Amino acid sequence: MAWCRKIDRDTHQLTAALAANVPIIITTIQKFPYVMHSIQTKAKHGEHISLDTEGKRFAVIVDEAHSSQTGETASELRQVLNKSGIEAAIAAEFLDLEDDELPEDIETQKNILREQFKRSRQDNLSFLLSPLRQNGKRWRCLTNRTSKAKRRFIATP
Repeated sequence: MAWCRKIDRDTHQLTAALAANVPIIITTIQKFPYVMHSIQTKAKHGEHISLDTEGKRFAVIVDEAHSSQTGETASELRQVLNKSGIEAAIAAEFLDLEDDELPEDIETQKNILREQFKRSRQDNLSFLLSPLRQNGKRWRCLTNRTSKAKRRFIATP
């Protein structure tokens, strides 16, 4: 197994890298919304891909971060990288109910919960950002006192 893989073709390549547990994946955030579709497409062609995220932690390093990399795209990324955690949380919502107590529209309820959970903070994900350009309102530049050339950017509220 390669320890690092650059994803430069398509979402199927990203899906395969995630399923193969490649430790470092270099890709664009825009591919993540299509990972679940990729898994479904592969299944239709007889190829089963298991994307198990249980017990795994991910660091997402976003280079040249800007506001277009948030919202739905980031939510889809969280859903892919914490699929097991989100599904476990959904199951926990219905765990104590008897079969006759389950709502008739249980799949709709599950989809609503899935949308809710993928938008919340995920304990197994850490986001590290570097700005597109320094913005005094959102970013604070920390300068190493021994060398002005070494700078690190961190997000500030």
